[in-house]
Amino acid sequence: MKKLAIFDFDGTLFMELTIPYLFDKWTILSYPRQSASMVKGIIMKDYFLNKIGILSKKKFRDKAAADFLKLFKDMSKDEINEFFEKACEGIENYFNRDVLDEIEKAKKEGYELVLVSGSFQPLLNSAIKNLGFSKVIGTKLPFKNDRIDFKKGFKLINGVEKKNAVMKEYENVEVDYKNSRAFADSYYDEFILKLTGNPVAVAPDDQLRKMAEEEGWRII
Repeated sequence: MKKLAIFDFDGTLFMELTIPYLFDKWTILSYPRQSASMVKGIIMKDYFLNKIGILSKKKFRDKAAADFLKLFKDMSKDEINEFFEKACEGIENYFNRDVLDEIEKAKKEGYELVLVSGSFQPLLNSAIKNLGFSKVIGTKLPFKNDRIDFKKGFKLINGVEKKNAVMKEYENVEVDYKNSRAFADSYYDEFILKLTGNPVAVAPDDQLRKMAEEEGWRII
């Protein structure tokens, strides 16, 4: 029976916020500034709506991810993947060292490593390719005819979808969830944390910290 060690990415393994990080890389790598300015403007308007309570945190994250993809409207699938590969050069410098220790510990103890995140799949594939994860579950980009299909839309893997995605991935495998582990930083990750018998809150937000303290969960 498999035991899993399930890790979130943003705010857990990766200590930065993905979209601001990618905007910085877009500029550093000399991609068109005009495209970035336009998309940033759209996202900042929604950020303001979130701050004044009109747009929830979850809806803001979903919309920001969708709007960010507008950067890629004139790029092929290969060009998009190349951007993510370049953006991930040196990304390990932003990894949480305590979480890296937990990854190594889990490997030595025979756990199967799973990364599940709302971040884009090609980013995750490039970012953690050397860490020994067996499964990497992220938000898949909606491609059609080698381009982003903006009409199709996409499902962001967050909240309860993280739990559902992991359970679907292992639906034909016997998993010992009671003795598995999960690491995450946000209250919205409660579903994936509660899936296992050993949840760990990593640099938790206020709501998750309160929950962790009430439940007696370990806090990093």
